[in-house]
Amino acid sequence: EWPDIVAKRKGFYEKEGLKVDQALISPTTITSSLIGGSIQIGFIGGSAMVQAIEAGADLVAFGQGMDPAPYTLMAKKELKSIADLKGKTISLADEGDVYTVATKEIIRKGGLDPEKDINFRYGGNSNQRMAALVAGAVDAVPLIPPQDRMMTDQGFNSLAYYPDYFPNLTLSLSAVARPWASKNPEIMKSFMRAQKAAITWLYDPANKSEAIALLMTETNADRPSAEQAYDQF
Repeated sequence: EWPDIVAKRKGFYEKEGLKVDQALISPTTITSSLIGGSIQIGFIGGSAMVQAIEAGADLVAFGQGMDPAPYTLMAKKELKSIADLKGKTISLADEGDVYTVATKEIIRKGGLDPEKDINFRYGGNSNQRMAALVAGAVDAVPLIPPQDRMMTDQGFNSLAYYPDYFPNLTLSLSAVARPWASKNPEIMKSFMRAQKAAITWLYDPANKSEAIALLMTETNADRPSAEQAYDQF
C-alpha cells in the first residue's frame, strides 16, 4: 500500500479530484467485495482473480502489483531451517493462492513433504499472520517488508526469501468489476494517474527520506526496518 499512502499524503488523489478510502480486509473476501460493490477497486491475488473469472465473475485487471513480492518465510526463534518445520503449522492467505503453491515448493526443496509434514492454516492478511506468529499460535508465516526486519530484530528466524526461489511471480493485480469500470472510465483514469504519480515519486532518490518517514508513520516500523523495505522495493 506504499503508493496509496503517498498518493494520499502528497495530494495526488486530491489533484485528480478523488477521495479514496482504504479498506483493509481479508484477501479471501476482496473478490466478493468487488462483486458486491462494497469496494470499487481491489488489490487481489492473481490466482484468486483467475479463479473468480473462471467461476463467472465479471472482473477485469487494470494493473499489476508487486512482481515478485519480497516475502520472507519467518519462523519461531527455535526453528532454524526448513527441516525444523516438520510437524509445525504455517499460516497462509488462501489455499488456492499462488504463494501457497510457492511455499509448498520451498518446503519440498527443503526436504519435506508439505502434504504430510506440515499443517497449514488459511485466512488473514500479513498483519494478522505476524500477530499469530508473535502470539505463538503458528510456527511460521510469510511476511513482507518492513515486517520481516521487525521480526528479525525480535529474534525470529528467516528460513527462505521467496524471490530467491521465484524471481518472477505476480502477487497481486489491481482489479475492478467490469460494469463499474464501464460506467466510470474517467474515475479509473484519474486513479491510475494518481497511482503513477505516487510510484514515480517513490522511485525518485530525492524523496527517499520522506518516503521512509511516511512508511514509519503508517506502519509503526522503526527506521532500520523502513530503510530495508525501501531498498528492497
